[in-house]
Amino acid sequence: MDQPRIWRLLDTGFRSAAQNMALDRVILESRAQGRCPDTLRFLQFARPSVLVGYHQQTDQEVRLDFCQRQGMEVNRRITGGGAILFEPSHIGWEIVASREDPFFRGSPEQGARLIAEIFCQAIREEFGLPFSFRPRNDIEIRGRKISGTGGTAEGKAFLFQGTLLVDLDIWQMLRALRVPMEKLKAHEVDSLMERVTTMRRELGFIPDAARIKEAVARGFASALGVGFQVAGLTPWEQARLEALLPQFSSSSWVDRPSPVSQRRSLIKALHRGDGGVIRLLLDLDSARKRIRSAVISGDFFAFPARAVYDLESRFKDIPARMEEVEILLEGFFSEGSSPFPSLGIQDFSQVFRKALGKIPYLELGFTFEETHDLFPVGGSLSQVLGRG
Repeated sequence: MDQPRIWRLLDTGFRSAAQNMALDRVILESRAQGRCPDTLRFLQFARPSVLVGYHQQTDQEVRLDFCQRQGMEVNRRITGGGAILFEPSHIGWEIVASREDPFFRGSPEQGARLIAEIFCQAIREEFGLPFSFRPRNDIEIRGRKISGTGGTAEGKAFLFQGTLLVDLDIWQMLRALRVPMEKLKAHEVDSLMERVTTMRRELGFIPDAARIKEAVARGFASALGVGFQVAGLTPWEQARLEALLPQFSSSSWVDRPSPVSQRRSLIKALHRGDGGVIRLLLDLDSARKRIRSAVISGDFFAFPARAVYDLESRFKDIPARMEEVEILLEGFFSEGSSPFPSLGIQDFSQVFRKALGKIPYLELGFTFEETHDLFPVGGSLSQVLGRG
């Protein structure tokens, strides 16, 4: 019988944000250069830390003054995606491996699904929780996000990572990230909070971190057909960490401007139809004219309830154009019987049209609040301006 391949099981413990982000770079470089074996890494943070994605602008995503007052660290990931709050209770997990491994030779999307589903299966078997992967990068329980994922590559190696929310101070998260809560009504904040869950919420207690890590390692060992050997950083990795730490601690890294200009806006719209009321909240990157995410709520029925989350997931980082919205709505409603018995595709199309119709107001300098009180007479805004 062939002996299983041996991977490194690396737990780097509680570290600062700068150390953890530098270690992502160090271990990826080490694997790309053949200096270390394929690795499953666990990481945690010594204190609450806000991490922006590689392509984001820190001051656009983070309330820096709040973080400073709270003693929270702020740093930048080497992977893309959105800003997150990483608390000491959260468990980070990473696969750093060779891209030439037959197990990972598919597309990046296929690799992401494969690894995420192994993680989901490991948690399902250990805790009985219905974890599931939702492309592109979320792990959920019944439609509520409990782990984000992301990755990057260098040479012949790749890094794929996830963050498991064990517990969460969601009010601290909303205040640390630049979510304009002061512009949202209570029910809108509640709607945002309902889209996130934690191990504590699902289990009724905080599971031991060691139990989670053991379950995840066992799941990957079984699925990949590998054995794990517990080991620390190599001497080369330790030296490389010390060399890179000043860079990852510097303002030039943390506050580095994005190569793509970003300007974040929130747009609200409401549609009253015969079958109910739909409220839409769009998180808009107005500089790039892209919808970052959508939150749909209101007075209507959905069967199953998670159908709302399934619909919302279609509107992540898409062009802020009605043609694109209508294509996605048609795709959703063509997959089977409608989960919204009293609402049709036209209802959702109308509320998106109302929201996107407010973008020109923002471009003219009106504020988020003012867009709710402006109603063009005699046509759309573009039609009215065209007659001016």
